[in-house]
Amino acid sequence: MAYVETVLMPNEKLHFKADIHWFVFVTSVTIILVGFFVRGIEPLLGLVIIGLGVFSLLKDLIYFLTTELAVTNRRVIAKFGWIMRNTVELNLSRVESLTVNQSIFGRMFNFGTLTINGVGGIRTPIPIIDNPLEFRSKTLSLLEARMKELSYAARQK
Repeated sequence: MAYVETVLMPNEKLHFKADIHWFVFVTSVTIILVGFFVRGIEPLLGLVIIGLGVFSLLKDLIYFLTTELAVTNRRVIAKFGWIMRNTVELNLSRVESLTVNQSIFGRMFNFGTLTINGVGGIRTPIPIIDNPLEFRSKTLSLLEARMKELSYAARQK
């Protein structure tokens, strides 16, 4: 079972999950390909480069498989890591803004770094997220709906 599903509170509903983009593997695969090219010229150096590329690929695979990002009707939840786990769970009412940074490749392949800015200076960057503009849009829509709900409840008192 995924981390996000295990931490849901009563009456909390999952609205949107985001994934890490496949582009996370490009650097590792490029290193491996360069290693195979160099191996034809200098075998030992080529094997070292291939080994570094495989190590990098495993690191990227762990990041890809173990990162979870979700928005519920109450919180933004981010989980990173496998053996060492880092989590950020921020109430929607504590989210100040969501920032998206996209490089040229990010715009071309629809990925970018999403930074969640919370009250009190909390900043959580999530690199290489797939379709970051959709995640930001859905989160802001939920944030607006939550604010209207709280405002309506306050007026009823």
